[in-house]
Amino acid sequence: MSDREKIRSRVGSLKRVRRVQIVLEYLMVGLFWGAIPAALFILATKLFIMPFGNTTSYLIGGGLVLAGMVTFVVRGVLHRLTEISVANDIDITLGTKERISSALSLDHGKHRKDAFVKALVADAAGTVEKLEMKQVYPWRMPRAWRIALPALVIAAGLTFMPQLNWLVSDSDRAEAKVVNNEGEKLLKLAKQTEKKAVEEKDEVLKEASKELQKSGEKLKNNNLNKKEALKELQRLTQKLESQSLERIPEGQRALMKELAVELKNGAQTKELGEALENMDFSKFSQQLDKMLNDMKSGKLSQQQMDFLQELMKAMDESLKSDAAQMDGTEDLKKMLEDLKQAIQQEQELRQAMQNALDKLEKDVNNAAQQLQQGGMNQQSQQLQQLMQQMQQQMQQQGMVSQQTMQQMQQALQQAQQQVGQNQQMSQQQQQSAQQAIQQALDNFQQQGQQGQQGQQGQSMQDINQQLQQNRQGMASQMQGSQQQMSGGT
Repeated sequence: MSDREKIRSRVGSLKRVRRVQIVLEYLMVGLFWGAIPAALFILATKLFIMPFGNTTSYLIGGGLVLAGMVTFVVRGVLHRLTEISVANDIDITLGTKERISSALSLDHGKHRKDAFVKALVADAAGTVEKLEMKQVYPWRMPRAWRIALPALVIAAGLTFMPQLNWLVSDSDRAEAKVVNNEGEKLLKLAKQTEKKAVEEKDEVLKEASKELQKSGEKLKNNNLNKKEALKELQRLTQKLESQSLERIPEGQRALMKELAVELKNGAQTKELGEALENMDFSKFSQQLDKMLNDMKSGKLSQQQMDFLQELMKAMDESLKSDAAQMDGTEDLKKMLEDLKQAIQQEQELRQAMQNALDKLEKDVNNAAQQLQQGGMNQQSQQLQQLMQQMQQQMQQQGMVSQQTMQQMQQALQQAQQQVGQNQQMSQQQQQSAQQAIQQALDNFQQQGQQGQQGQQGQSMQDINQQLQQNRQGMASQMQGSQQQMSGGT
C-alpha cells in the first residue's frame, strides 16, 4: 500500500465515523423537533373532542416524531463532509501541525511528483500509522439528547393523561360521557359473554366476547365523538349478527326461510319476511320492537292485530313444511306453537271483551235514556261520553283501560244514588232507571261467556286482566322467538 493510500484509508475510516456522529446528532435534533409538535397535538386531543379515536391520535403523534427524525437524518446524510475537513480535525486534535491536511491538499495534479510533496506525504503516512486515531472522534452521546429525551418523555407521558375535554361545550362533554358509559357497559357484557362461552365451550360466543371487548375499549378509552361511536356500534352489531348465524342449526335456518316466504305473502308482514329472508336481524328486530313494547304495556291496535293474524297464518303454514321436520328445529317450533296459541287466545279474549262492551253499551244507553226522561240530563250525558270513550279505547288498543272502567262503574253507582234522591221523578221512573242502571252495573260483576271455554261469571275486569296478561306473555314469546332466530344474540 502506497503512502498516499495509507493516508486516504485512515482519513476515510475517520470520515465514516464522523458521518455516523453527524447523523446521530441530527437524529437527536429531529427527535426533539418531532416530539414537540407531537406533544402539543396529543395535549390538544385531551382538551378537545377530535373526530377520531386515541389510537389514531397516537399514530399521528408518532408520525410527527418520525417525520422530524427522518427529515433531520436526511439533512445529516447530506451534510457536507470532506477529507480535508477530517484531516484538519486530525491535525488539530492530535497536534500534527497540519501535516495530514497539507499532504492531502498538495498530493494531486502537478504537485504529486514534486520531491517536497513526496516527502510531505511520506511523513504524513508515517504519522497516521503511529497516532491513535480513535482520539479524533471519540464516541459520545450527541449533545441534543439532553433536550430530545425530555421532549419525547413529555409526549409519551401525555398519552396517559385522562380525557379532560376542558375546551369543549357542555353538550359535547355530556356526549363524550355517554359514549364512555356505553363502553363500560360493553366491557361488562364482554366479561359475562366470555364466562358463558367458557361454561358452554362455545367458540362463537368466545369470538363475540372478543368483539365486545374490542368495541368496549374503543368507546371507553378512545376519544370518540358520537358519530364515530355509532359507526363502531354498527360495526359491532354487524359482526355479532354474522357470528350469530354460525350458531343457528341448519334445520332451524331452513324453517326460518320457510317462515320468511310465508311472511312475505302478507301485506302487514311483508317487510318482516324480507328482513328474515335476508337474515337482517337488526331490521327484523326493529319491525317487532314497537309491537313488543305496546304489548308489554297492554296495548294492541287493530292494525297490530291484523299483523298478528297474518303472522299466525304464516307460522301455521311454515310449521306444516318439510323444514319443520328437520333436526335442530325443536326449540323454535315450540316457541312458534306457543306464540300461535297466544295469538289465538288474544283473538278469543278480544272478541269476549267486545261482546261484553256491546252488551254494556246497550244497557248504558237504556240507563241514559231513563235518566234523560227523568230530567237527569247531566248524568245521562256523562254515561254516554264514558261509553263512547270505552269503545274508542277498544278500537285503538283492543281493550279498555282499568281507569275508564272504574270511572264508568262509579258514574253508574252515583247515578243510582241520585235517582233514589230525585224528588222530581215519579216512582215508576225511579224504578225503571234503577233497573236499567243495575243491569249495566251487573256487566262489571258478571259476564256471560268468555271465549271458547264457555265459562260463566267472567266479569269485564277479569277479561281485561286476562287480555293484559296474555299480551305480556305473547310479547315475551315473540321476544324469545326473535332471539332464537337471531342465534341468541
